[in-house]
Amino acid sequence: MNYIYLLFAFIVGLAITVQAGVNANLRQAMANPILAAIISFGSGFVALVLMFLATGGSTPSFETIKQISWWKWTGALWALSI
Repeated sequence: MNYIYLLFAFIVGLAITVQAGVNANLRQAMANPILAAIISFGSGFVALVLMFLATGGSTPSFETIKQISWWKWTGALWALSI
């Protein structure tokens, strides 16, 4: 068995636990859950943009983007319902 996968699973489990605690503390500090969510999603967005730029990610053409079904753009909305 490849133990690297077990290590990754353990690290992801820790990260989820830490994220929940950090977000809970942020919500208390902001005294507003919506503002805390904006900060959390905003910082995650910035991190993802930096990762995208650092890895030289390619973007699809505008024609390809136009062909994507509308419901496929709603993924982040489902995260809000949790």
